[in-house]
Amino acid sequence: MRVWENHQVVAYAVAESSKPDTAFALRIYDPNLPNRDDITISCERVRVARVRVLFWRRNVYGLRCVQHVPGQADRKVRGFFLMRHARRTPPADL
Repeated sequence: MRVWENHQVVAYAVAESSKPDTAFALRIYDPNLPNRDDITISCERVRVARVRVLFWRRNVYGLRCVQHVPGQADRKVRGFFLMRHARRTPPADL
């Protein structure tokens, strides 16, 4: 991994999953691949650890996420962050 190979994408929809309790997919716009509406990030809940809390053992869960671009190898997604956004209508002459 090279730190400069990261970039932002925009998630614009959540797609249904065959496992709604443990998985979901995000439809995304990737500025590195303009004019594509077939790119998704699939996420699945996975156990990452088992810890002891007093007398009990508890599972610790995380997400395993992968970006899918048809015709290319899948790429691991390493993180998410939320940015504030205010909807604006583009100018008519755009």
